[in-house]
Amino acid sequence: MEHFTNVALKGIHLYPIKSCAGISVSSWPCARFGLEYDRRWAVLDAETHVAFSQKRVPQLCKAIPYLDVEKGYLYVDAPGMRKLTVKIVRGGGGGEEEEHDGEDGGGGEKVQSRVCFTKKVARHCGTEAADWFSTYLETPCYLAYMPLSNPHPQPTPPQRNKEMSLGRNAAMRGERGSVSKGESADANFANKGEFLLVSEESIQALRDMSTEGLAQNAMGGIVKMTEGQEREDDFMYTKRFRPNFIIGGCDAFDEEKLSLLRIGDAFFQVTACFPLVCR
Repeated sequence: MEHFTNVALKGIHLYPIKSCAGISVSSWPCARFGLEYDRRWAVLDAETHVAFSQKRVPQLCKAIPYLDVEKGYLYVDAPGMRKLTVKIVRGGGGGEEEEHDGEDGGGGEKVQSRVCFTKKVARHCGTEAADWFSTYLETPCYLAYMPLSNPHPQPTPPQRNKEMSLGRNAAMRGERGSVSKGESADANFANKGEFLLVSEESIQALRDMSTEGLAQNAMGGIVKMTEGQEREDDFMYTKRFRPNFIIGGCDAFDEEKLSLLRIGDAFFQVTACFPLVCR
């Protein structure tokens, strides 16, 4: 087995609302289903109940969520919109959730949602959040929340997932040196694995390749970029891949060789590797 001793964790990101902007943190609690509150909400089509993605609704990337776990609220900002406040159920990060009635983000009516080719049981976050997102996205939709106590997902024919996936056997809590089977990804709106990982070197390599390819215009001339544009491009590239963990200190695409990853006292089994694509 190949060992990578110089690899270091460079960044942690979570995405409370699927396909919306992410949050960069220096540390964050882990649970069996993934980072706490990561992709626990999603915006669903009001008619089909399919979760929106940035491929279909690009303006989702400008919806910026904020979490105040201590007070129990999710806030969302977006251009031209007042701030949305959604109450969340305390204990939603790892323990048993209490059942509530009403528009509290966790105890609303149950809905049969779908993420890619997997059906999942979620809860409606109420009319205020639905109206807010419907107005912002200019299409009928609503915000839904994935409760912890959820039945197994109902898989339909698989589609090739195009992200680095860490998760189905990831141990997020437990004793040092152990790897235990975690809760399946039906606890959130993840496409596949509970965790996504990419290296800085892979992002840089892809940025270099794409910059080289885009540098030639249709007439064969060179498109020059300013220094500021280059820096912005690096930042945007990292955001586009929506990783939970960014590592550094390896060669480009070395993450494809990983089988077991340790971050602090948590161990992760790498279950799948897929080509890098923008989400």
